[in-house]
Amino acid sequence: GGGWPTKIWSPKYFGQISDWLWENYQLASLVTFGPGEEHLAESVVNAARLGHTYQVTTNLKQFVSLAKRATIFIGGDTGPLHLAAACHTPIVGIYGPTVATRNGPFDPKDVTVGLELTDLSCRVNCYRRKCPTNNECMDIPVQMVVRAIEERLPKIKLWQLKKHNNSPAALASH
Repeated sequence: GGGWPTKIWSPKYFGQISDWLWENYQLASLVTFGPGEEHLAESVVNAARLGHTYQVTTNLKQFVSLAKRATIFIGGDTGPLHLAAACHTPIVGIYGPTVATRNGPFDPKDVTVGLELTDLSCRVNCYRRKCPTNNECMDIPVQMVVRAIEERLPKIKLWQLKKHNNSPAALASH
């Protein structure tokens, strides 16, 4: 989810990313979610067409265990992203109304994406929980996230990718 509706990236896009991860890296995706967000996780699973995307209910301890074993975490500026970062999981962060330079992740190898909006009716770094426009800051194209994943994965040593071959490969929180 994101805690705020304005930080939610499209479940359809997460589904496309999950399929791309499977097609390009044979990485299955686990989708976690918070209270009241099960429908978002279901939407991600339904949007993925290749059958390697799984909705997972976890408590905090279970999430941390998954994050420690995941090859990569892809998600918004959420508690799970910061927990995964604390577990030293490689991160691709998706940022809309907030900015990574303020909120992290702070590992220089991690990659974050967001839009630079110049329209005065909307500005990045607004930290609004309700958007007065159409939440354009979260219209981040799938291809931008794909490029970020391609940038982050090579920074993972090859032995780490092999080590995680039978582990939850991609962990996304919605």
